[in-house]
Amino acid sequence: MSEPFYLKENDERTLAVINNLKELRDALKIAPKQAIKHHTSNGKNDFAIWIHESLGMGNLAFKIACVNGDEEKIKQKIIKILNKELMKNDLKDLMRKFLKMKSF
Repeated sequence: MSEPFYLKENDERTLAVINNLKELRDALKIAPKQAIKHHTSNGKNDFAIWIHESLGMGNLAFKIACVNGDEEKIKQKIIKILNKELMKNDLKDLMRKFLKMKSF
């Protein structure tokens, strides 16, 4: 099982424990700017690192790592990227279910 992501506002305060992309997207929607800054300052991007290392999603991690701007722009861009990825995953699941139904 993958390691959870600890969304933090600072080194002491954890806002959420995240286990998948949907939880990350939902937590980012309500995360304060300080949390985004904590995870993306000084040239790092903890979101991209977690997606790559814990979820094994290198292509998605690369997209997230390329996001820049102020905290609000970073937050909105990451949410948009996650929404696209989650929709793509939902479509794949629907196709699998459909193909499974057609095989009977």
